[in-house]
Amino acid sequence: MNTMNDTLKFIQDRYQISFDQEMPIKLNSERMKELPKLFRKLGFKVGAEIGVATGRYSKVLCMWIPDLKLYCVDPWIPYDGYVESNYIAGEETLNVLYKKAKERLVPYNCEFLKAFSVDAVKKIEDESLDFVFIDGNHSFEYAIEDIAAWSKKVRVGGIISGHDFWNSEETPTKHLYIQNPTPFEKMRLCQVKDAVLAWTKTNKIKPWFVTGLDDCSSWFWVKE
Repeated sequence: MNTMNDTLKFIQDRYQISFDQEMPIKLNSERMKELPKLFRKLGFKVGAEIGVATGRYSKVLCMWIPDLKLYCVDPWIPYDGYVESNYIAGEETLNVLYKKAKERLVPYNCEFLKAFSVDAVKKIEDESLDFVFIDGNHSFEYAIEDIAAWSKKVRVGGIISGHDFWNSEETPTKHLYIQNPTPFEKMRLCQVKDAVLAWTKTNKIKPWFVTGLDDCSSWFWVKE
């Protein structure tokens, strides 16, 4: 089992980087192949994805990591506070997404937790995961809530990670899933960057990383 120092040493050697630089460290990597490859090289076998939709990235993780046990967490129901298109479309559309995810992941060792993140997390033992990948509700409060709750489930030396390191107010034309959004709706589309910056600063996390080859960067750090 990797210790925190083992994992950090592996990352440092793999990407030929110094940790003595401004955070976050931008890696010459991307989410779809390199991040799962990193998990595989580290020997990770148990993980969770928060925010699954049709299971596209869940399948990528399972394909790249042999014998992965993956918890797939998503409520697949509409609710107030989530303004992305799939969740605006209503329950019928979300049922279709859930069915697609179930079909796509049949060949793999996936356990579906059809529940809100804060409820699903109660079913996972503390420090039992090698990694978590957070890609659920992108508003500030939900992102912080997910990071706080799921960090406890990752073992020391494992990786806490997630998608979409950006803010919608910085890139107002990006991923506008709704027509004529109110300023509040536009802001809530994505505040992941602010959430991750706040979390890492408050908890004095160093080093931490973002993928440098993605349009929508992913972020991660090693559990201390």
